[in-house]
Amino acid sequence: MRCVRWSSVLLTASLMVGCSAAAAGMPAAAATPLPADTLLDGPPKVSPEAGGASALLVAHTKFRANCRVYFGTTPAATDGWATDNGMSGGPRMIHKAVLLGLRPATRYWYRFVGSDASGRNYAGVGGSFRTGPAPHLPGGHDLARSARVTAVSSEYSTDYAAANAIDGNPATEWSTKGDGDHASITLDLGHRAQLTGVGFRTRQMSDGSSIVKAINVVVDGHKYGPFTTTPGLSVIKLRARGRMVRIDVVHSTGGNTGAQDIAVYGT
Repeated sequence: MRCVRWSSVLLTASLMVGCSAAAAGMPAAAATPLPADTLLDGPPKVSPEAGGASALLVAHTKFRANCRVYFGTTPAATDGWATDNGMSGGPRMIHKAVLLGLRPATRYWYRFVGSDASGRNYAGVGGSFRTGPAPHLPGGHDLARSARVTAVSSEYSTDYAAANAIDGNPATEWSTKGDGDHASITLDLGHRAQLTGVGFRTRQMSDGSSIVKAINVVVDGHKYGPFTTTPGLSVIKLRARGRMVRIDVVHSTGGNTGAQDIAVYGT
C-alpha cells in the first residue's frame, strides 16, 4: 500500500474507498453511480492500530477489482488516500489498505466508491471510526532522523530503499527482497548516545505477509531482545549507550519484510 498526503492546508477530510478493475487507475466516473452495496460483499471493517497514527481497512467485493481509500476528519474526502499494498498490483476480491498519517484520538469518516471491469461505477457505504491515543514515547529525541544507513540485508527496489525507514514519513517504507526472518538494517547515529528506546513500525502486505512480529536491537555489538512488535507503532524501552544500532528481524510472517518507520530515542 502506498499512501499519498495531499496539501497540508487541507485539514479536513473524510475516508473514501474506491475500486477499479483497471490496474493503471480509476476509470472516468459514470454520471449516475450504482449503489456501492451492490459491489461490496458486506460492509468494510476498520481496525485502528496501536499508536493512533494508522488503521487497517478490509473490504470484500463480489468480483475482482482494485481498491483506493480516501480519508480524513469530515465527510469531504479531501485529505489523502491509500490502496492495497500488493507490489504486483492487479484486481482482487479481498482488499486491505493501511491508512497512514492519522492523528491519535481523532474521529475519521469513510465512504466507498468504485468501478467494475465493465465500466460500471458505484458510490455509497460510509462509516466512521476513532483512532487510539498517542503512545508514551521514551525520553530524548529521535536520533534516527540524523542517522545514516550503513548496512542492510537487501532492498526490494529504489522505491523501497532502506533510507525510507528513517525519513520520519510512515507513508514511505523500506522493503527487503524476501528476507523474511533474516532482514536487518544498521544505523550509524554519528556519535555515542545514551539510548532510551526504539520505535518500530512494521510494513505489511495485504495478503498478511511481511509483518514483523519480533526484533532484536544490537547496540555496538550488545544484543537486546527479542522484543515483540505489532502493526502500528511498537515502542520499546531500552537503556544502552552506543553509536551503531542494528535492527534484526527474528520472527515474521515471511516475505518482503522491512519497516515503514524506525526511531531511536535518546540524547
